[in-house]
Amino acid sequence: MVFVYTVGLKPTNQEKEQLNKRFKQAKSIYNLTLAELLKRNNKMKKDPLYKKAYNLPKGPERNKILKDLDKVYGLEGKFTGGKIASELRKNLGLEDYLYSKICAQLGFRAWLAFSKMKFANGANRINFSEQINSLISGYSDQGIYLDEDFICFGMKQKKKTLIKVKIHFKRDQYEEQVFQNKLLYWQLIRKEINGRHNYYLQAVMDGVAPGVGLEGGRGSVGIDIGTSTIAVSSEVQTELEELFPDKKRFERASEIARLNRSLDRKRRATNPDNYNEDGTIKKGKKIWNHSSRYKKDLTKLSELKRKEALSRKLAHRTLAKKIVSYGDRFVVEEMNFAGLAKRAKETKVNEKTGKFQSKKRFGSTIGYRAPGLLVAFIKERAEREGKVFIEADTRSVKASQLDHTTGEYIKVSLSARTKTVDNFKVQRDLYSAFLLQHVKDDKKTVDLELCSKNFERFLSNQDRTMRELETNLGSTGKKEFFKDELLKVV
Repeated sequence: MVFVYTVGLKPTNQEKEQLNKRFKQAKSIYNLTLAELLKRNNKMKKDPLYKKAYNLPKGPERNKILKDLDKVYGLEGKFTGGKIASELRKNLGLEDYLYSKICAQLGFRAWLAFSKMKFANGANRINFSEQINSLISGYSDQGIYLDEDFICFGMKQKKKTLIKVKIHFKRDQYEEQVFQNKLLYWQLIRKEINGRHNYYLQAVMDGVAPGVGLEGGRGSVGIDIGTSTIAVSSEVQTELEELFPDKKRFERASEIARLNRSLDRKRRATNPDNYNEDGTIKKGKKIWNHSSRYKKDLTKLSELKRKEALSRKLAHRTLAKKIVSYGDRFVVEEMNFAGLAKRAKETKVNEKTGKFQSKKRFGSTIGYRAPGLLVAFIKERAEREGKVFIEADTRSVKASQLDHTTGEYIKVSLSARTKTVDNFKVQRDLYSAFLLQHVKDDKKTVDLELCSKNFERFLSNQDRTMRELETNLGSTGKKEFFKDELLKVV
């Protein structure tokens, strides 16, 4: 299992200047590689054979023509990008500054970005990188390598251009256990914090991270993750938690909105020729001038977003660690969060008001809560500990509709947070997690017999969870769940 260990670097001002120079050189190679790939692709599109291929129906004949064209124009795969980057390294005279494996990795990254557009895999145009903030040495002891308490950037035989930077090792037991594993390669990372560059070294290791074992609970755990909450059901307990419950959320959002307005005003004031009379941006290539105050506001905005992302990542990792301790088999439904974040395509009219309905869906919520990131952390940790992680087929299981007592599928309104099963009120998300807990290894069917056997225990766990629920988030359905009890009191 691969894991990453990060340590801080302590470069002097002169070393920082040299490192920034290397990152700038890397950016040039990456962008020029990308430009060359686009140039070849555009040239290929003008070939009569290319047009002939796209007039043919999809099939072996069309695929063969396109494959032959890729070969003719040098667009055969990621190693094409690596080859272009290596040639650029030589042509730009950077052989003494950037190791060949580092340039090859930059070429692979350029190909990955290009292939997303070429094969319509989530991109329709290419964005050239303004910054390159990570450099990978590849599987080698050259380029980026260790020399006692220093990390060396460059080649051993090129002493004049070799950069040696002091590493801030912690010298604790955890770090000793980390380096007992096999080192795959080093990564040099640059991050901007409060407008200043900070540098880190990442060791990519092959093995087991210290403190990770098979300790914890046993049994199957069902996980139903939504856009704002996560529901968990195991053999001994249930959990319903809000995703990233940050107390400073609205305060931070208000400050981000204020900074965005300030940036827009300053941008318009210093670049009046780039806007039309109606306030829209003119088309075509433009030169943008930014004032010193604009740059200060931009730094503040970047820092706010960085802190938010860091807090979210920490909260998700903590929650993932807790959930993985509940059992040794985890089942979650396959979810396309990117699809949920997109605006609706169909235009609908509200029957009551006669007005057009908003096309907004869950974009801002998913962007803030990042449920997909949490699922990735749970999967990563479970697999690292040698546990089973299953992604159930959503269309086959249909956990939100299934009633285990009858085996029937009944659609429930998205706004309804509770439903009745066998004359008992259940919280919708917790019940879905309970059903996922009993999904078989085929990823498509639920063990209804085992559900019936464990249902009474689930009801007990659910009642305790709902009573101890701390969040006031409406999507948990707490008020709806205890509605009957409140009516009795009244």
